Amino acid sequence: LAYFNNSWFGILNSIKGLILGLLLLIIPFLMGGLGGGDVKLLGVIGSIMGPSFVFTTFIFGALFGGFISLVILILNRQLLSTLGKYFPSFGFPDSYSNPKMLTLPYSIPIGLGAIYSLYSNSLLGGIL
Repeated sequence: LAYFNNSWFGILNSIKGLILGLLLLIIPFLMGGLGGGDVKLLGVIGSIMGPSFVFTTFIFGALFGGFISLVILILNRQLLSTLGKYFPSFGFPDSYSNPKMLTLPYSIPIGLGAIYSLYSNSLLGGIL
């Protein structure tokens, strides 16, 4: 598809996007913070849309993921205990007061980031 769309440049752009998409999430994956499907999803987005789009998707996906995580922590009343875990010197409550583990499938923020990137790219001509 990339070849028919833009000849050899399309293939090169697709390969660059794939590699960048995989590299952006490989460290969080290796540290156990993400599943392999999330890494492959960003790689596929990069191979279809190219490196600049996948980087924009990554940035907006991180922003959406942070916001969603914050809402989940607030709704589950775990914001202060989570802050206490990462910033114990600030005097937040004990981080082990609520041992319930909360997770977020990162494909949701990636998808939202891709939709926002696609929308902002077509709406603003690639400014954002």
